[in-house]
Amino acid sequence: MDDAFRDMVTDFSSDDVHWDGGKRLLAWWLEHAEAKGLPSRSDFSPAYMRHYLPTLIMHDVDKRQIRPDYRIRLCGMGFRDYMGFDPTGKPLDDIPGTAMMRLRYDWLCRNRKPYMCVRLPLDWGQNQRICYSTLVLPLGEDDRVTIIMASVYFHHCIDGQC
Repeated sequence: MDDAFRDMVTDFSSDDVHWDGGKRLLAWWLEHAEAKGLPSRSDFSPAYMRHYLPTLIMHDVDKRQIRPDYRIRLCGMGFRDYMGFDPTGKPLDDIPGTAMMRLRYDWLCRNRKPYMCVRLPLDWGQNQRICYSTLVLPLGEDDRVTIIMASVYFHHCIDGQC
């Protein structure tokens, strides 16, 4: 299996999400998805996730080209701390180490389903002793993914292992 998908989990429940921000975001997504299919950005209130905003990120999905563009719309301060810069407004492809993430985002847009990755090395940040887990959710309109939203949990590697 392609490395991008080896660490991806697509069949999971809230019991499988081991950080509070991810559990809370998944509960919100499931509630809204049950009612209407894909939740939209207008369904989401940042106040619901106020304690977890530093580790939320949103990407706008632009499918006008042959290869979709994932542009960072919102990036919490937790990301900025680990990345060493503010990536807001930048295309995903302009950030080193995100090739695998792009493949997973392509999968999410095709399948319109959440996925989770657990204990990945932070190869797109400045601190190589940090690992992360992420819950990634599609938001959209008319069954078309327009925004990708993720909750990320950062943690330290132990003896170089995530």
